[in-house]
Amino acid sequence: MATTIPIWSDDFLQADIREQDEYKSLLDDPSSFDEFVAAARDALNGMQGIHEPDEEITIERVVSPILNALGWPSVLPKRSLTSRDEIDLAIFADAEVAEGLLAKPERQQVLGATGIVECKRWRRDYDATGSGSRPGETGAQQLQRYLLLAGADSGDALRWGVLTNGARWRLYSYRTRPRERAWEIDLAGLLATTDLFSQVMEEDDTHKLRTAYLLLRRDSWIPADGERESFLDRLLDAGRHRDAEVADDLSDVIFKSVFPEIVRLFWTKTPTASGEDVARAALYFLYRLLFIYYAEDRGMLDTEDQSYRPLSLRYGVREPVAEQYGKANFSIRSTRYWRHLQELTEIIDQGEPTLNLPAYNGGLFASSYSILDEITLSDAEFAPIVHGLSHTSDGTYVSYRNLEVQQLGSIYERLLERVPQRDDDGKPDVILSPYARKDSGSYYTPQELVDLIVEQTLGPLVEERVEAFRADPTEQNDPAEAVLKLRILDPATGSGHFLITAIDWLTKELLKLVDTEWEETPSHISPIRAQLW
Repeated sequence: MATTIPIWSDDFLQADIREQDEYKSLLDDPSSFDEFVAAARDALNGMQGIHEPDEEITIERVVSPILNALGWPSVLPKRSLTSRDEIDLAIFADAEVAEGLLAKPERQQVLGATGIVECKRWRRDYDATGSGSRPGETGAQQLQRYLLLAGADSGDALRWGVLTNGARWRLYSYRTRPRERAWEIDLAGLLATTDLFSQVMEEDDTHKLRTAYLLLRRDSWIPADGERESFLDRLLDAGRHRDAEVADDLSDVIFKSVFPEIVRLFWTKTPTASGEDVARAALYFLYRLLFIYYAEDRGMLDTEDQSYRPLSLRYGVREPVAEQYGKANFSIRSTRYWRHLQELTEIIDQGEPTLNLPAYNGGLFASSYSILDEITLSDAEFAPIVHGLSHTSDGTYVSYRNLEVQQLGSIYERLLERVPQRDDDGKPDVILSPYARKDSGSYYTPQELVDLIVEQTLGPLVEERVEAFRADPTEQNDPAEAVLKLRILDPATGSGHFLITAIDWLTKELLKLVDTEWEETPSHISPIRAQLW
């Protein structure tokens, strides 16, 4: 099952959002929030006596009343986005705007909406294959596809979409990268009850509901008087800024303490090794840990799978270290954490068919680095490294689920300029070398500049293929197929920063081209569509 990466980190929604003026205003005047909670609870409770409610009943009995309680004044049902795709609900912040669009084609009505809502029948799993409108498509992919098309064709005006089965509500943004970012709340889990005594909620549940109301209500989707952006867009930017701060802080922890400690341990245990060999072994060891942290937190290595769970780094090392850290000493003789990592490393490198794990044989986990094969770290030596990679300098727990892979790449590039060296007393140390990056050609480029370069480089190439199709709208000139034939070369790949951004950018362009309805030939269907879905 695909893992949905949250738009905002848990820490941001637990703490930072409380500092927003909009959140504070709900505390000062909770009347509208209380009305929303009461209406949502009534709607959800009303579904309990209905046998197998279908999509229409779910919309009528749950979705519509909740949207009304969220302040949406106008909702237009079943509007065509393309000749093959129909939006369940187009929601409008202004009823007059919606009324003014009624005389126009349905597609223009959708593109003039404030947001779109895709609905599934009551409690249907919209992450399951087949829950979308096309063969092999999930409901989540369906909504993302609709939002991608509507966002692009509206000139970036339609930015937000909701996916719901009545019980669970998920929010997507057109502005996020096309990799699974969303926010979700289980309204039924928090509200559906017939027990009057249980309606007194814990503060944490109330906070979650208050956040849900704030994110889904009409007023948050449009700019307030005097504002250029809506609350949602400002919150998206604030969340990105917070994630970047966490990544930067984690980088500092790695540069100042974790990596130097790894070098010190490795060189102390192999005193005759060269500084170059120690640096290489330290980098491989560090990135084995970072890779596993990232893969497990993102669900690529499924820690909830009962077969993999006992082998996982999270439950075998990270959590035991977190529970003991600062409370009791770690053994200087036991090497159970090291042995656990070595066993997991071998499984990841070679694969394990019984666990449905393929071989990640890119070389990172290969047993060919003599220092890593020769040494052993005790629990007392290993635990501070594990803990350091899991926390920022102020002790905040780091979820790698919210880190972009580009951020891990930037850490790698900057580590290349940190060179092992022995001090005057012969003790292992790490110094900053101004020549290391120059020698390796490794330079970090900020994401904003990478985005600009990719768009300016690839944009004209995509446009050439679009214009070729407009001039000669034949299947041989299908622009989506032509874009797939593009070959991108990054001669100094480094961490893959440019290539990953290029993949993200081309993915959005490809999905738009696949579903574009061309004026030159309305009947044209891209042959790539069947391959994608």
